[in-house]
Amino acid sequence: MLPEGLPTGMLGEFKDSMRYALLVRQSFLDIRDNFRRIVDPSLQSTNGPKIRKQIVLDGPLCCGKSITLAMLVHWAREEGWLVLYVPRGREWTHGGYFYKNPQTGLWDTPLQAENVLKDFIKYNESHLRELPCQILDPIPLGEGAGVGLLKGVDSKEISEGSTLFDLVQMGINQMHASVGVVVRLRKELSLVKDIPVLIAIDQYNNWFTFSEYEEPVTIRSTRPVHARELAMAYDNSNIF
Repeated sequence: MLPEGLPTGMLGEFKDSMRYALLVRQSFLDIRDNFRRIVDPSLQSTNGPKIRKQIVLDGPLCCGKSITLAMLVHWAREEGWLVLYVPRGREWTHGGYFYKNPQTGLWDTPLQAENVLKDFIKYNESHLRELPCQILDPIPLGEGAGVGLLKGVDSKEISEGSTLFDLVQMGINQMHASVGVVVRLRKELSLVKDIPVLIAIDQYNNWFTFSEYEEPVTIRSTRPVHARELAMAYDNSNIF
């Protein structure tokens, strides 16, 4: 149910309790019921709590935010939702290769993009095959990890009749398109009406501080690259 992997907090809970079981907390039930009321208006009441389509989980370290989010993802998938789940948002701003894309002015991280797409398709393939692409603009290409830019090509066409499965496969099979596909995918998900969609990001705060990347300024100096300068983090941090 969570092929992307378990969050660190959940693994720690299993280790500390010495069993693979979790306590269902009221905080999870409240959030679950909030989303149930969104998709089923009959559950709404004038005296009930206000419905929120966007929620930021806040609280001190190790208070159960990651576990609550993972349980919400599990519930949504059981209910047949299309879910983009990122259990380790920090990985979007650390590690791998990074390149400045001359078309966007932002930094591309193709390895992270490829991994996101591979994780996304693991549980959602059946839904993605049935959902058509609603944006047919070409996907801008960037550098592939360690292989540079393609010569004479700066975009990839999306054929009419393509599905979201075809879009994700494009980013997996052609690394030069992977970052552009992740950015496009988020926009496509916002247009899906046939089934409920949940975008769940853990370690989301890492997208509002500096990444581990540095841009050379002179021969002897560099400047830190902020997460908002990374194409994937910049686009997806605008969810809220």
